Amino acid sequence: ALNTSEPVPLNPPLPRGMGQVVYDVHAMGNPCLWWLSTAAIILLLLVLVQRLLEGVGWKLPLTPYTGIALYLFLNWLANLLPWVRVSRCTFLYHYMGASVFSGLALAWLVDCWLSSKLPQHKSAGATVIVMVLLAFVFWLPIYLGLPLSPETYQLRMWFRSWI
Repeated sequence: ALNTSEPVPLNPPLPRGMGQVVYDVHAMGNPCLWWLSTAAIILLLLVLVQRLLEGVGWKLPLTPYTGIALYLFLNWLANLLPWVRVSRCTFLYHYMGASVFSGLALAWLVDCWLSSKLPQHKSAGATVIVMVLLAFVFWLPIYLGLPLSPETYQLRMWFRSWI
């Protein structure tokens, strides 16, 4: 302390430059990939409901597309449902089995869009790929524990639950 009104520091002084760099490792995954794969599951469900309503009675017309969509959705659901009623604290790894199928659903939809003849579908597929790649590069310092300034670290932590 320089005078009697200044509080006395309780800790030893930090070396010069400390506190100006954040090193942190988060195994949170790519948020863009998580959110888009969740949207892919919702889209698969909507497609399946639409095909079910188009069918005669409650019979689902089974084409290769509806078969793949049904396979992906049912496997995602089968891996998610055991954890839905768990009342204790759940963790991200409980969703890992289901995340495989949501990721496959997104990959399958992107493949369908890229192999479509419609330019809107092709651009949607390419946009998804670019978004996931840019998000990966953006959050890469968090995955690898690379040094970040406090401002750039906070820029990557969109929600308080991520910190």
